[in-house]
Amino acid sequence: MMHTGFARYALLLQWDSAVQQGRFFGSGKVKDMQARIQADG
Repeated sequence: MMHTGFARYALLLQWDSAVQQGRFFGSGKVKDMQARIQADG
């Protein structure tokens, strides 16, 4: 269980870094990423 928790935490860190990068590259890419994730979900 701890391993899956760590993986989920790592995904949160990756998502946070992606959002921060979106501030530099434009909010459009972040919204596109969110749309893709929602489509996958």
